[in-house]
Amino acid sequence: MPAVDSTGAGDAMAAAVLASLWNDLDLAAATDLAQVMSLLAGAGVGAREMLPDQEQARQAWGLCYPTKMPELPRFTRPASPDGPTGV
Repeated sequence: MPAVDSTGAGDAMAAAVLASLWNDLDLAAATDLAQVMSLLAGAGVGAREMLPDQEQARQAWGLCYPTKMPELPRFTRPASPDGPTGV
């Protein structure tokens, strides 16, 4: 997956680490997930274009790692004109 724009990639990485550790994942899994989220954030233009849902995150995980992606609780994206959507 080529990088298009790095805007938001660091934020996505930090958020993934914090959310993972908050939900009791170990540090290795947290950093692996952070790399995947950073990869996805950099695949689109701007900070919000590539906010993935869980299926997109699983697909990206599969490109990077041979193991199953850790299960995470559902998070909610920031409100959009159509209302909040589950991730």
